[in-house]
Amino acid sequence: MSRKLFLDSMVFIYHLEEAPKYINTTLKLFHSIEKGEYQGITSAITLAEILVKPYQRGQYEVVQDYRTILENFPNLSICAISPAIADTAAALSAKYALRLPDALQISCALENSADMFITNDRKLKIVKEIKIELLNQR
Repeated sequence: MSRKLFLDSMVFIYHLEEAPKYINTTLKLFHSIEKGEYQGITSAITLAEILVKPYQRGQYEVVQDYRTILENFPNLSICAISPAIADTAAALSAKYALRLPDALQISCALENSADMFITNDRKLKIVKEIKIELLNQR
């Protein structure tokens, strides 16, 4: 069985915007998910966060492209925010003083039994309930 990786929003942002510092890493990561070496997980929070800039710029075609990519990418699931996830997020936010979007992302990872949470937010390394890996260390 493949390992489950939760991908934080910035992983998608770096990839979709082809950030020079991270594009090689994100290409390898998404290729591995596409081939089924890993099961990718993200959340509806990620979808919202990646759509902000295209909406600000009036790039509605890009909005649709990004939605299509996330909703149809092989071996990637999008976690909805349930009451149970919200409750766990509140507890994580209280325990670690996390911003609520970060706590919701981590809560989705936990709810989906992810083996690892991939981000580039160094502050999230404080969380002990799941292994946090920084993208720039892959």
